Amino acid sequence: MKFISLYLRNNSLFLFSLLFLNFFLFPLNKVKSEESETYKFLNLSEPLKNKKISYSLNSDFIDNNFNYFLNNNLQNYSNSLINYLTQNPDTLDKSEVEIVSDKQYQKDGVFFAEGNVILYFSDAELRGDNVSFDRTSKDFVIEGNVSFKKRNQYFEASKLFYNLEEEKGYIDNVYGVLDVINLEKDLELNSERNKEDELLNFGRNKKLRNLDYISSSTFGLENDFEAEKRFNISDISLDFPTINKWRFKSDKIFIDSKSLKSSKVILSNDPFNKPQFKIKSINFSVEIVKDKIKIIGRNNWIILDNKLTFPIGRWTIFDKDPISRWTIGSDYNEKDGFYLSRTFDDIKVLNKFKLSLTPYFLIQRSINGYTNSFREKNSSILSDKVKNQNSFGDIFSLDTKLYGKLNEWDLEINNNLNTFNTSRFSEALRSKTILKRSYDLNSFKKISEDLNSLVMSDNNYSDFLDIQFYSVFREKVSKGYEGEEEIYFGNGLSIAQNKSKRDKSFFKNTTYLYDAGQFKAKKKNQNDFNNLFRNVIAFSYDYNIPLWIKKSSVKKISKDYKFTPNIIKNSIYWNTNIDAGMFFYSNGDSQKAIVLNTGPAMTFGNFKKNYFDFSRISSQFTTVLKSGESPFAFDDINDDNRIKVNLEQQIYGPIVVGFESAIPLDSTHQDYGRLVDTKYTLEFKRRAYGLRAYYQTNNEVFGIQFQISNFDYDGLSPEF
Repeated sequence: MKFISLYLRNNSLFLFSLLFLNFFLFPLNKVKSEESETYKFLNLSEPLKNKKISYSLNSDFIDNNFNYFLNNNLQNYSNSLINYLTQNPDTLDKSEVEIVSDKQYQKDGVFFAEGNVILYFSDAELRGDNVSFDRTSKDFVIEGNVSFKKRNQYFEASKLFYNLEEEKGYIDNVYGVLDVINLEKDLELNSERNKEDELLNFGRNKKLRNLDYISSSTFGLENDFEAEKRFNISDISLDFPTINKWRFKSDKIFIDSKSLKSSKVILSNDPFNKPQFKIKSINFSVEIVKDKIKIIGRNNWIILDNKLTFPIGRWTIFDKDPISRWTIGSDYNEKDGFYLSRTFDDIKVLNKFKLSLTPYFLIQRSINGYTNSFREKNSSILSDKVKNQNSFGDIFSLDTKLYGKLNEWDLEINNNLNTFNTSRFSEALRSKTILKRSYDLNSFKKISEDLNSLVMSDNNYSDFLDIQFYSVFREKVSKGYEGEEEIYFGNGLSIAQNKSKRDKSFFKNTTYLYDAGQFKAKKKNQNDFNNLFRNVIAFSYDYNIPLWIKKSSVKKISKDYKFTPNIIKNSIYWNTNIDAGMFFYSNGDSQKAIVLNTGPAMTFGNFKKNYFDFSRISSQFTTVLKSGESPFAFDDINDDNRIKVNLEQQIYGPIVVGFESAIPLDSTHQDYGRLVDTKYTLEFKRRAYGLRAYYQTNNEVFGIQFQISNFDYDGLSPEF
């Protein structure tokens, strides 16, 4: 259902809340009968093939058959919200509800099904101890050990009530698992299923098994490491689809034709009890707005280990909206300090592109009444910045991003404007335009002459060809501990092939690059511009060789792993990287270089004990063979010999400290023998989440990150 996935890919909680209703809220067709006889009571101890409901269409049958009467009513009463989400535009076929139970009867206008009740709908099953349907009031009720399964989606509840005529209902004490990664295909209505197999396996394999750690999703306060942003809190952007599975529960969910509502919904990514990470959403609602699903949590809290709770405010998901649209940060280089910004909904442009707008109010610049971010009027762009008095436009700035598809190409245009004062636009605007396309060469099928069939390439091998046209104005280029340089104007073409191979013990990657472009940028060692054409031919090779890997019988984590989401693999690797390049400039200059980075990476411990049970140490020696020089400052290759060290060490429980730094080895270097480009980290590591603070000394950057672990598994843990 392509149009469903387009709207619902990022609205996982809402979808699963609806999945358990789709078994009875659709127009229906009759299943062909294998027999022609009146209704027979069913006994679940018999084989499923003998339990097929069959009937002849006489008036007595129509009045007394639960199956027929319920289906007939469902054709007349349907929930528009559910129909919108689950109708299949590719086919006119619909599916019919089938009911099997130990006993079925009618009394005083109410149909009853009792004992091991199963309701089949397409590839979904709903179960309970008792089901009733009132012919007059149109009340449908299922009670006692209620459970629902639709492929990989599952929930349990104590009661489900729904009135077909009023299109209102509720579900009590709901607990389940939402499989985000399989949600799109699980929503398909017309897939084939084997009811007999599902009957045998339904509920048998609820025990948690096949647990794998996939990745971590950063969603918290994160510094983007731009050198001029000494303290920047970036947007909180919790992206649900990055988490494969969520467990969730709610005391009650209310249903009507336009929305779902709950006073409280709890979610957790942690597959074990007691969950280390939870999200509590208060006054939660879901509705359709302009043909799209809108999910709103009006008051939301993150709960860590049931000990620390902190708010994240109103939470709205609408076409991948972030949790928080507001940002407080600081940029002393271009915004004169602290600022307040807000991100707005994307705007559609020409039905092909989207425009994102983020305006800023520059708090510190407004309070000071002056700015230190611009040059003297009519001076060179390469001259030093001076103190200037503000105009009204100087206290505002704006970031814009236009992106979308241009035929098979991806187009992205980013602009950063650091004042609305038009007289400063030439030194306030930064812009970058990229038109790119990537070809997965590994996905092309190879014809096997011997087997006369199509054979796919190795899944552990990737091979991509990337083509990119770019145009930049005042783009910053980081040079590590050498600081930053700037390309004033640049237009070019880049073609790269990237091939990688990975297995259980090693990884290697090879990149070939050709880049050609015209650049206007600062000269090396001179305060003036060069405007030259440049050709680059480059090669990069990475190879990680295992020297020692400790054998372990432990394959999956258990609830005993409190501090890590995955098994720590004790090992020693030797990592090698070789970069080589030739740069040719239109003024006749050239530079050629080969850079070798090599050194060991060691990991020890299990990260299960409370003291010093995890260590990771790596070092990398860099040596450079270089001839010639670049006429530009931004791309001149650093030929310093240096060594870089990295250390992570558990101190106590979840607390891990880290250190990273480089040491120049050439005696002529101004920082010879001293630590440069140093970064300190302090982490609080848990199985389900992590918190990380860091400080980078060379540009005085401080930041905080929050991470959620992403797990995949089969089965279901007991309710948390």
